Amino acid sequence: MLEALGLLMFGLLASSDSQWWVIGIALFLYGMGVGFATARVTNVVLANVRPQRAGQGSGIQGAERSTS
Repeated sequence: MLEALGLLMFGLLASSDSQWWVIGIALFLYGMGVGFATARVTNVVLANVRPQRAGQGSGIQGAERSTS
């Protein structure tokens, strides 16, 4: 929800003559949303990975996240 709100705010209010704080608030909300979503996605990805393979699963998920 925070991510969507940040993107919506950024899309509606950001322009070349916007105040810095408008951009800052939109990016803050977006960043908080991405932070919360990343932790949740990691849990979903690793839910079915055996504990002995958790390191490999986490590494693959991190590599995929950094390339997309």
